[in-house]
Amino acid sequence: MNSRTDDTRSLRHYLWISALLGLLLLCAVGAGANGVLPGVDEIIAQYIKACGGRAAIEKLYNCKMTGTFSIPSMGVEAELIEYQAVPRFASTVINSMALGKIESGCDGEIFWESSSMHGARILKGESRTIAYREYTFNAVFYWRELFDKVEVLGIADVNGEKCYKIVSTPVEGSPVYSYFSTSSFLLIKSELSVCSDRGDITIDSYAGDYRNIDDVLVPFRTRAIIMGMQEIVQEYDRIEFNVQLPEGIFDLPQEILALRDM
Repeated sequence: MNSRTDDTRSLRHYLWISALLGLLLLCAVGAGANGVLPGVDEIIAQYIKACGGRAAIEKLYNCKMTGTFSIPSMGVEAELIEYQAVPRFASTVINSMALGKIESGCDGEIFWESSSMHGARILKGESRTIAYREYTFNAVFYWRELFDKVEVLGIADVNGEKCYKIVSTPVEGSPVYSYFSTSSFLLIKSELSVCSDRGDITIDSYAGDYRNIDDVLVPFRTRAIIMGMQEIVQEYDRIEFNVQLPEGIFDLPQEILALRDM
């Protein structure tokens, strides 16, 4: 149970597709009549258009998301609440009778996580780099800062649907492979490998249930397969933009303050 819980805690920093409302990764466009794949700049422009347009996205400066975080094979279902704000403020709380309380966040500078089972830690190295990307609000506008290189690799099949395959390579950490429908231009799947104490953990994530919120398309469901076996599902029942944030929601908790001042 402990190894599974460790993977679940680490996963909070790698389910960034839904946590960023699909804004971190890039959406693709259909190939032209000559079959030539679009370039990265064209893909980004089409992504912005497909998600509602730059003007609509730029109006968003924070969000509140509530829903569930579940591990079906373990019979685990937890309440989930997330807040995010520009440029990279975040607070995530998962409450579960089985896993206890799991928290993570950023006060704009320090990225951290804490759980009742494993204590608190300030993220450093690759973990901090991934969290930096995860918590960057409207990250599509900053892709050149977040990734060292982004390439379109070609067309691939995902569960019978043709998708463009894109690889985004950061300065530090493993590349992210993203698959986007050639017909709807929406994100279908992503693949990445996460370094852990027990070796590399592979994660295949599937985004779906896109809904229009304030004229921007948002995925309400992410299904992740860990190491080809363990399924984790994240579903939102409500997503709100530009809300009144609770006072101090992004403040560092006492246990993180103590670690910072050591």
